[in-house]
Parts: sequence; structure tokens; C-alpha cells
Amino acid sequence: MFEYFPVFSVMFYLMYLLCGLSDMIDGTIARKTNTASKFGAKLDTAADFVFIVVSLVKILPVLPIQRWLWIIVIAIIKVSNVIAGVIFRKRNRLNGIIELISDVVKGANTMSFEAFSKEEIEAIVEHTLTHMSPEGKESQIKQFGGEEKYRAYLIQGFQNEKAVNDILIGSRFIQIQG
Repeated sequence: MFEYFPVFSVMFYLMYLLCGLSDMIDGTIARKTNTASKFGAKLDTAADFVFIVVSLVKILPVLPIQRWLWIIVIAIIKVSNVIAGVIFRKRNRLNGIIELISDVVKGANTMSFEAFSKEEIEAIVEHTLTHMSPEGKESQIKQFGGEEKYRAYLIQGFQNEKAVNDILIGSRFIQIQG
């Protein structure tokens, strides 16, 4: 089945190079022409997997390396991919947070808290309430008729600009901890 191009022949290298180049170019073209899709990205990942498997099927039998060593190498590569995926997701989340902070510093009228999970939003509100001055906290609680109502308003408020402004105004009441 895979005997068309002998391993390490000129044709093998040309085919390998052609596949690698087409893999790089198709994604670039899709992005430039605004035709990128989730299905295309998944199909590209599947094609990458097939490309790697076929390459390994051709190359591994001719290399004088023990199978157990290949298993270790493949395990290391797999773990590296998982770690890279986690770092990529964290980096994207961090970019969202940096953008949010940048908007606040610039004094932008609108803010987006989409970078935060529900638990993180609750933690931000909890932190705000914990570190507010007693006067500021009392004033806000009185206005809303109770701490739980004020807390619920703030948590829900991450989806509307008025409550976000209240959070920013409320943050002026936060005590400086030494």
C-alpha cells in the first residue's frame, strides 16, 4: 500500500514537502478569504494526524531504534501537545483580561467581562465586598436593601454597563490593605 515512494528517496522528500506546504497554505488562504470554519479546522487536524501516521508507518520500520523508545518519544510528544493546549487557552484568556484592563485604563465607556467564568466573577464581587470600607459597603447595602441583593445585583451586573459602573464606583470605597 505504501510502496509508491521508497523511504528517504527524492520522491518521498518531495511528497513530504508538498504535503507540509499545502497544510500551511490552506489555512492561510482560508483566513485571507474569510472562509475559515470549525469544520475546516477539524478536518485540517484530521489530515495532520493521517499525514503523521503515514509518515511514521514509512519511517519507523527503517530506523534502527527500539520500539519502547518510540513509545516514550510519542508519549512525550503527546504530553507536550496537551501542555501547549493548556498554555494556549490560558494565553487567550489572559489576552482578554489584559484587553479589559486596557479598556478600563483608557476610560472606555463599555467593558466586557466575557473573559471571566461565573466563579471568577463571584470571586471578584466577593473580593470587592470584602475590601470595601465599612461606610461604602453600608451605603451600597442600604441602597439595595441587603447584602445578598447587592451581591446578586453586582454578579448580574457584569452583563450590563450600569452595574459595571457601580462596581467601579464601589471600588473607590475599597480600603488600601498594607
